[in-house]
Amino acid sequence: MGFEEIMRTITAGMTGEKEKDAKYLVEQMEKYKDHEMGKEIVRACGRLLYNCIPEDDKNKLERFVNNNRMSYESVLDEARFKQHEKKYDEALNLVEGVIRNLEEINLFADDQVSEYHCFNEFFEAMLYRHYAKPTKDQRQASIPMDEIYLLQGSILIDLRRYSDAESALAKAMRWNPVNARIAFEHAETRKLQGDMDGFFQLTLDTFRYAFRPKDVARCFRNLGFYFTEKELWKESVACFTMSLQYEPESTMAMSELYYIQQKTGRIIPPPSMEEYKKISEKYGFPVRVHPDILPLAFAYGNQLKENGDYEGARYCWQIVYDLTGAEEIKERMNQFPKEE
Repeated sequence: MGFEEIMRTITAGMTGEKEKDAKYLVEQMEKYKDHEMGKEIVRACGRLLYNCIPEDDKNKLERFVNNNRMSYESVLDEARFKQHEKKYDEALNLVEGVIRNLEEINLFADDQVSEYHCFNEFFEAMLYRHYAKPTKDQRQASIPMDEIYLLQGSILIDLRRYSDAESALAKAMRWNPVNARIAFEHAETRKLQGDMDGFFQLTLDTFRYAFRPKDVARCFRNLGFYFTEKELWKESVACFTMSLQYEPESTMAMSELYYIQQKTGRIIPPPSMEEYKKISEKYGFPVRVHPDILPLAFAYGNQLKENGDYEGARYCWQIVYDLTGAEEIKERMNQFPKEE
């Protein structure tokens, strides 16, 4: 029998009496532990078993999990402080101790039924579904594995161990493949190793996950850095100018435009929109925000609104508004029922 059929058989044997069902599920876990789908069956039974646990025991279990999470977080906080003090070797030892522990336990290993990620917000999960089209059940890891590998990568960059940092950040991206902040750090390791073409390509990929104005701005700044390195001044000015559309107060973009002026000895005006679109098409980057982002955020907002989830709809449409400033979106949100 396959997984689905086995689980249907197991659930059919449950009585609704929690004590009996708990004993029954433990027996089923023992029975199927050596099955080819044993890991998946045991996990599924474990989730059913949780519902059979008395509330007091659930609270004890949750306290245990939270205490372990807090112990990891306290070590990571100490590592961040050591990094701030520039005690990079000490910081790295702390983080890698946590990683060794977590990798040994291997709590969140994917199986044939489920896959685990660390999405930080709803729209990240939606982007992952949109791009990856996963066939397995999506489960959220209760420990922020992405943040742990991100911290490791950041410290390795401080230590100028750029290749090791790239590997750590690739692991961070495995846990959260649609987080722009992690993707930027991953791309940065390519730049630090002198691989500007790799940096450029990873930046193009990051546009797909950039749904906050500051992240879209950074995508365009990264392209601007690339074109500056190649001494493609018109293209560089175009990208830094576009980045300022999304982050007008960016001193970094303004400094780069000033640098180009000093380097070339002249003011290079931003290209016309027609010229800019030709540059965008030539190098394969979006004219503005990636074309998938706005329709997806709007569609989810509309769906949530239809379901009466105004808070969720507001979250999605706020993404659209922040990226476009469209008054129509603001008016739609203003029509939502007032929160009591």
